[in-house]
Amino acid sequence: MKKNQKGSVLIAVSMLSLVMVIIAVGIITLSSSQSLSNRHQIERIKAEQVAKGAFWYNYMSLITTNNTDMPDEETLDNKKFVPTLAAPSSGPNGTTAYDIVVDYNLPQ
Repeated sequence: MKKNQKGSVLIAVSMLSLVMVIIAVGIITLSSSQSLSNRHQIERIKAEQVAKGAFWYNYMSLITTNNTDMPDEETLDNKKFVPTLAAPSSGPNGTTAYDIVVDYNLPQ
């Protein structure tokens, strides 16, 4: 009986399988968190582009009508990007500074 080691192979294979499953779960978790981070970065880039567009929209409105104005909300990939204009503040050398904020984490 002491020389019968057939069960030790089963235990070794079970342990090796368990280690491989743990490594696979770790890789899948890392991959999904990276994907989520990439998606948030893409949304920030879209919001920045909407803010730039809103800035120039406001600029042209100031030139043509002498009033501030904001474009309507943009829908990109079924997500709303809403630009808003913060209260103007004084900038350097008597200029007016406009802060544009784009909200894109709105409930659907």
